[in-house]
Amino acid sequence: MGDKQNPSQVATFVQGIKTIFSTIVKWLIGIGIVAFIVWWLLPDSWRIKYASEYMIDSHQVVIDHKPYDCDWDSAPLGSKHCHYAAIVTVYNPYGHVIEGPGLDRANPPSDQSPSKVHVEWQRIEE
Repeated sequence: MGDKQNPSQVATFVQGIKTIFSTIVKWLIGIGIVAFIVWWLLPDSWRIKYASEYMIDSHQVVIDHKPYDCDWDSAPLGSKHCHYAAIVTVYNPYGHVIEGPGLDRANPPSDQSPSKVHVEWQRIEE
């Protein structure tokens, strides 16, 4: 006799596959959400943030020293009504700006592959 499968066995197998697939999708969504939250919480002063964003080595990321004169706990204690914002400039292998201040929007460089990232800080009064 042939190998006939019972319809209930097939239904059970299909249900098992659906359960496994559903579990995998839920885990992937959960991991994606956690990765997004971690990425969002990374400080602007960490090289790895820019290195992974622009897919370059971390030694190609230069971050200027962030001033602390707006911090609450710097003298005199209390709110200074200011903060520092990161100004990110991305360069291609030829040293042309491809993102950030100094970009010639009318005539952008043809090579858009990032090779260096420079982060400087701009004081913002509140």
